[in-house]
Amino acid sequence: TDMKKATLLQWKYFVCSVEKGSMLAAAAVLETDVTQVGKEIRALEHVLGEPLLERSPNGVRPTWLGERKYVEAKALLSDFDELLSQQDGEGPASPAIRIAIPTTLSGLVLRRLAEFEKGSTTSQLRVELETYTRISDIELESFDLIFCIDELPNVHFVAYEAAEIQYGIFASPKFISVRGTLTNPESLVALPLIHSRKSSQILLQGKGESIGLRIEPQILVNSLQAMISSAAEGLGIAVGIPLWAAEESVQQKKLVRILPNWKIPSSQVWILKHPGRQNPRVEKLICYLKDGRFWSPKLGAFC
Repeated sequence: TDMKKATLLQWKYFVCSVEKGSMLAAAAVLETDVTQVGKEIRALEHVLGEPLLERSPNGVRPTWLGERKYVEAKALLSDFDELLSQQDGEGPASPAIRIAIPTTLSGLVLRRLAEFEKGSTTSQLRVELETYTRISDIELESFDLIFCIDELPNVHFVAYEAAEIQYGIFASPKFISVRGTLTNPESLVALPLIHSRKSSQILLQGKGESIGLRIEPQILVNSLQAMISSAAEGLGIAVGIPLWAAEESVQQKKLVRILPNWKIPSSQVWILKHPGRQNPRVEKLICYLKDGRFWSPKLGAFC
């Protein structure tokens, strides 16, 4: 069957096409055929279900979705390039570790892999990385490690609890100055909300009480980066941004966490290890990634 998934190569073709303004120019830079560039970008658009580029005789330019995916893909490729740059060195190459990561966790996991490599005193880490939107889109048995969120697939892998991802509610300082500081969760429903689902129920837990709210977003986004960008632009209140993803924007004073005493239920990150493959570096990497200190943002930044 033809499984729907995005590859790093497709993102690379897309980013280069946006930066060069045409697929032909991108093909020249990447030393490939323009037909191949077009084919891979169309496949990427098929996965996402929406066009990323507007085509014309004069070249291409990103759509609304393309602009947001460009920022996200640029960051992903930069993190991956940094990881690869640390793998160059002398000595025999160690076996590559095949890792699958949910798209929503790719930036965070790549940071952790880069930190692991920087602190390693043994042979260089070689990684083959694939991101996925749905775990059903990948061939599980072909990977050494698989990261997944909350639900475990029905597969005979060894599962490790890696971390809990905490979420928050964020808005820009400008939005707060205009709308005022929120003091209770009920006031959320009367304000423009940014969320990744058309309609959903969320549970907010305070001291000794819980409140269920129906979220009907005025601004619907389909990526984490789009949610952060929309909130930073002052378009509304983003509900459910992972704290790790918001950390940089908070430090840059682009976002402020609101209702910090009300918690959204966290998500469990699992690491699945293929049981039939023994690799000391994989075991060492798992031990490193299970350390919760490397998953949590500096919570003081949100106070």
